Amino acid sequence: MVHTLPLLLALSIAPAAASAAAPAFEPASATTGAVLEQPARTTSYDRSGSLFGQAGSSLSGLPTFGASSSNVTVANRGRMDTGGGQMLDYYTIKVGSDITGSGFAEEFIVFTPNVPKGVVRPLLVPFHKYGVTQKDIVYNTPFLQECAKRGWFMLAPVSASGGHFMCDPGQKNTELAMDWMKANFSIDMSKIYGVGFSMGGGMALNFAARHLDPKRWTFAAIVNHTGAVDIIDTYENDPASAFVFDFWYGQGSPGTANYDKMRRASLIEWDPSSQQINPKTDLARNLDHIPLKFVRATNDPLADLVVQHDRLDAHLQAMGRVPGPSYSYEIKPGNDHVWATLDYTAACDWLSQWSLNLPTEQRTLAATGGYYYDFLVMQTNGSLMTPFTWEVDTFNNAFRLSETANMAQLVVFLQDAGLDPTQQLTVTMSTDDGLQNKVLLKGFATKPTSVSRDGMVLPETHWSYAAAAGLVTITEWDGTSVHTFTIQP
Repeated sequence: MVHTLPLLLALSIAPAAASAAAPAFEPASATTGAVLEQPARTTSYDRSGSLFGQAGSSLSGLPTFGASSSNVTVANRGRMDTGGGQMLDYYTIKVGSDITGSGFAEEFIVFTPNVPKGVVRPLLVPFHKYGVTQKDIVYNTPFLQECAKRGWFMLAPVSASGGHFMCDPGQKNTELAMDWMKANFSIDMSKIYGVGFSMGGGMALNFAARHLDPKRWTFAAIVNHTGAVDIIDTYENDPASAFVFDFWYGQGSPGTANYDKMRRASLIEWDPSSQQINPKTDLARNLDHIPLKFVRATNDPLADLVVQHDRLDAHLQAMGRVPGPSYSYEIKPGNDHVWATLDYTAACDWLSQWSLNLPTEQRTLAATGGYYYDFLVMQTNGSLMTPFTWEVDTFNNAFRLSETANMAQLVVFLQDAGLDPTQQLTVTMSTDDGLQNKVLLKGFATKPTSVSRDGMVLPETHWSYAAAAGLVTITEWDGTSVHTFTIQP
C-alpha cells in the first residue's frame, strides 16, 4: 500500500506529547467544558450510567432535535449546498486531549435530522480514508445528503488522526464520539450503521469487532469499501507505509511496531508459512452475527488491499457466512481506489433494512478487557487477546463457557443475558489453555441454598456469595476437562 502523503505529523489531531523518536506535533489545546465522568463499571460491575456528566455548557447553537445536555461545546457550523436550493447544516465538535484521555484531541462532524425531540432515529457512522480528516465524508461523499433524506443522524469521527490505522488512541477517541452522540441525541440503538473506505473500511470492521456491549452501543450492519483488514500484512509488505505503524504501534523508530497491538487492529492475520489465516487471532469471528457488505473495484491499484479482501471473504465463508442478503462481496468495474466505486444510495438502502440482532452463542475474541455482550472479561495479560466460546440457553437456564485462554475472570450479567437466578442454574466450563476458570454470576438477590460440581455438593469454602453485589463466584480448577456447576436458589 504505497502512500505519497505527508508524514504522520500532518495527519494527527493535536497529541499531548510525542517521544523524541516520533514526528514532532503541535501541543494539544484544551476544550472548554466539563471533564468526562468515568463510571466505576469495572469495580462495581454496574453497567448503567453515562460516560458524560450532565453539568457543563449547552449545545451552543446545534439544533437540539432529540438532544439533552452536553459537556462539549460546538466549534463551528458548516453549510453545504446540495443543489436544488437545499442547504444542510453540519457541526464540527472539538474535544481536547485533556478530555479524550488518549493523548490526542478529537474532532468529529455531527449531522442532526429535523425530527421531533424524543423520536429515535438511526445513526450512520462513516469512517474516512487514509491521509485526510473527517471532512472527507462531507466533501467526497453524499452521506450527509443521504442522512438528511432518510432522517438519520450522522457522526463522522477523525479517530485521533488522518492516519490512525485502527490504533488504540483512534479507538478511544471514536468511543468518546459515540458516547457523546448517545448522551445527547435520541439514537435508535438498534440501528447504528458503519461504513468506511480504505483505512476507514478497516476501522468500521475493526471497531465493530472490538465493541460488542449492547448496553453501550454496537453496530447493526456494516458496508466496507476496500478496507485495510490485515495491517501486519501491510506492515511487512509495504515499506513505504511502515513508518505509520512504527509510530502508532511502536516507539517511532523503524521496526518497532508491536505485533500484539497490530493484531488487535486487524480483522485477520495471514501466516505466509502456512498460507492460512491464523485461527487464534481472527477478530473477524466477532462479526458473524452482523450483516456485512463488501465492495471493491476490479482493478483497484492498491493490490495488497485486494488480496486482503479476498482472504477475508474466503475466511468468512469458511466460518459459515453464506453469500446472500446478509453477506455479499461485490467486485465492481473500475481501475481506481476511490470512494465513488461505492453506490451510496444503494449502500444506505441496504443498511436500512437491518436492526441489531444479538447472538445467543459465539466464539468471541476479546481484543482487550471489557464488556462483551452480557459479560465482563478480565484478562490475565492485557497485552494479549482473550478467546472464549459461550452459549446462553434460556430454555434450560444454562450458561456454557469453553475454549478460554488469557482469562482472569468472567462476570456474567444473568438477567441481561436472559438467565433466571431464582431458578436452578447450570454453568458448564472448560478451557483452551488448561488453566482455571473463575466465573462471577451477577444477579443473585439472595444466597443460593447449594452449589454442586458434577453432581457433588461443594462446601462453601469452594464458592462464595457477595450479598452487596449480588455475586456468586465459582472457580473451576481443572481446565482440561468439562465440568458442570449447578446453583440451587
